[in-house]
Amino acid sequence: MTDNAPWAASLTKMSEGEAGKLGQLGDAGCVGEDRRGYYVRFSVPKQNYGNVIPDRWFKRDEGGVLLPVELWAEKSEREPRPGRQKASAAGKATIQGWGVYPHRTTARKDRIAQFGAIQPPNILNAHQRR
Repeated sequence: MTDNAPWAASLTKMSEGEAGKLGQLGDAGCVGEDRRGYYVRFSVPKQNYGNVIPDRWFKRDEGGVLLPVELWAEKSEREPRPGRQKASAAGKATIQGWGVYPHRTTARKDRIAQFGAIQPPNILNAHQRR
């Protein structure tokens, strides 16, 4: 290894978590614990120049040859935790209309109503009076 390398790549074995979530196209179900040793992920964690290279999965074949494979993520069958339901369309519209922090918008409107809005020309005029 040298210092200041402009590019680095890695081959990583499939983890137990990935084996339980990923499946190969054309196969039924996930890869599973018994077959996860055959799969490796090629990734480029460091690249100073050029576009980002997406991770790629390979399967070990006869003689140790790595062949590219397409893996898919199996949908989780567990139910969402209480209080974590997806927002309804009306809720999304409300959030989009008021922004992420509606209380800040309301507080800003209250301050403008009470003190009036300070416009940039007023600030420039105050600065020019000195």
